[in-house]
Amino acid sequence: MAATEDMPAELANALDTFEKALAGVEAALQPLLVTNMEDFLATAKPADKARVEVIAAYALSSLFYSTVVRRFQCARTRAVLTRSARVLGPPSLQCT
Repeated sequence: MAATEDMPAELANALDTFEKALAGVEAALQPLLVTNMEDFLATAKPADKARVEVIAAYALSSLFYSTVVRRFQCARTRAVLTRSARVLGPPSLQCT
């Protein structure tokens, strides 16, 4: 991205670097995105299935926590996060 009057050269360089990094992440994730989850789970070992389920639970819990905190609400009072602690371990919930 070229620098313009509205955008300094430093910001344009940072955006170029970010776009290149994002393209690298997309390329790295492409094999995972085209894989059918049902096919993977049908052929995966039980330990791999458990890993996928824990990672999915952690990802959902993190997204929910981020949403709650972004809305300036106390995450400690949310039942979903306290229930997910049974699976993922107790989170470090801080309310200000």
